[in-house]
Amino acid sequence: MKTSSLAHILTGKGSELFVCDDQPYITHNRMTVDLLDAPEKIKSALVRFIKADPEREKAYVSMAGDDVNAQMSQCVKCMFANLDGVPDIDENGMINNTEFVPCEKRGGGCKFEGIACNKLSMSGNEISKSEMRVLEVCQLEEKEIAEKLCLSPATVKRHSQNIRIKTGIPSGKKLALWASSMGVINLDQLCF
Repeated sequence: MKTSSLAHILTGKGSELFVCDDQPYITHNRMTVDLLDAPEKIKSALVRFIKADPEREKAYVSMAGDDVNAQMSQCVKCMFANLDGVPDIDENGMINNTEFVPCEKRGGGCKFEGIACNKLSMSGNEISKSEMRVLEVCQLEEKEIAEKLCLSPATVKRHSQNIRIKTGIPSGKKLALWASSMGVINLDQLCF
């Protein structure tokens, strides 16, 4: 069962992995510590997660080398970097939540996209690199998006429509809130 409450983290019943200033941390038992100082139960859960998929394990070895601690750090950066208030590891030490983590290497810059990280897709319809650029600034009006991204208003409108179809989210405000919940845009950027 997926735990979905910040209260579980604050009461010590779950663990939240996140990244701050490119450093992985974990909030566990009401304390936040460096990932390398995490309890063995947490580190074991990450190692099991990495090794559960041979392609994922190869990706992390390629990105971080043979050092298990470096692989765990890379895994957190790629799969759990958002501080979203949803426990990534439950009270039994089982990973129950991976996240879409925004990354400048998405859309062709990383050969491990979709292996070492989650692709953003809805109902099997992957959001394209061009659509992702629009989604990253979806809190703006379409005219502002066009100016900011040097696109025609018609192109922005088409990408916005495609994103709404793929996500099933009909309005711009709801789409911006959803994008924030997925870690695509920063909640601080939202001002309706």
